[in-house]
Amino acid sequence: MNLKSLLSLACLAATLQASAVYPIYFRDSGNIVDNKIVPENGGHMEYPIDENGKPIFDEDGAITVTTNAYADGGVWLRTQKLTSPCPMEYTILAFEYKTNRQINNLVVFQHEYNNIYIDQAHGPLLLVSDEYQTVYMPIVRNNQWGSESDYAKNYFWISTNDANKAEGWALTVKNIRLMTIEEATAECKNQATAGDVLDAFSLPNADFSKDFDPDMDGGSDIYVRSGGNPILQSSNLVRPLPEGCTTFCFDYKLTGESFAPKVYLHKKLDYTDMTVVAATENLEGTPEEEIYEADWKTIKFDLSKEINQIGFASVFGSNHFLWVQCTGLPETSMLWVKNVRWINATQSGIEDITIAPERPADDRIFNIMGVECKAPLAPGIYIQNGKKFIVK
Repeated sequence: MNLKSLLSLACLAATLQASAVYPIYFRDSGNIVDNKIVPENGGHMEYPIDENGKPIFDEDGAITVTTNAYADGGVWLRTQKLTSPCPMEYTILAFEYKTNRQINNLVVFQHEYNNIYIDQAHGPLLLVSDEYQTVYMPIVRNNQWGSESDYAKNYFWISTNDANKAEGWALTVKNIRLMTIEEATAECKNQATAGDVLDAFSLPNADFSKDFDPDMDGGSDIYVRSGGNPILQSSNLVRPLPEGCTTFCFDYKLTGESFAPKVYLHKKLDYTDMTVVAATENLEGTPEEEIYEADWKTIKFDLSKEINQIGFASVFGSNHFLWVQCTGLPETSMLWVKNVRWINATQSGIEDITIAPERPADDRIFNIMGVECKAPLAPGIYIQNGKKFIVK
């Protein structure tokens, strides 16, 4: 089953035409001097420019920016100043993006009035995907920003200090816009058939040690218990979940003994309003010597009852999130995780049923991406006649 973004490409143009009534345009990242990019001057991002120092956009209006060696001090993008007054009801900043690294926090500054900014938004906000994703960020407006008298002074900075933003982070953005809550809600709710809603885990405490294993089927996150309360935390769900997306799941491999995790649905950022969900299945262990050749398993949490009862992630800007608590994980175990997502269980059940015709064995060798490989083989995982093997 192919993972799709909440806002699918098929309906992107129609949706934007209906709701993007106040477009905001990319300007620069603050480092243009004498019509040239000066990396150390600010923004710390490279992007294509013309002879006049103006950004060059793709045919679809997108632009790709890449961080450089100065990015450790923080990075930001600037938008153009408003060209007309912006009504007060436009309080959601949204844009489409593609990225090569997960980014876990963003800050939006509203200029030029005392650098008004929203609280730093946490959780896996920007996710790696081959398709465009959409990020929504509620902003708090005052009576000056976008007003009749002063709109021409106003613009945005979109900034992050995430560790992944260091040199080599590439971000493609397009369709930056302001929306009303009603428009943003409708845009999300109308995508119930668009497929899975991508998510990712962050760590709310230090009781999990996280690393990246490049040798596990092309690369995946790996976790080892390092404290008494190891927890995986989902994104803060700013946008409401589409109708039917009530099953949370992820793919995993686990060494050691099986155990039952707990799920907590959180409605407040300070963890004071939560609903506990007992797991109905275990995370199943695999012998360590077989882990790289073993198939990925999927654990699913049907949260439809709790979502209906408490209204979890049903209101735009709720910032609801969940925990997967792993106190039963032995300290000697290793847990690999990928494909964290919210799914419509009924649709996904249909899409998962496929019939593959039998093919005669031909001894050809493929990597895990399906590309045929010839000897000598580099270290990695390969498939021959339907079976995996490892070259070390």
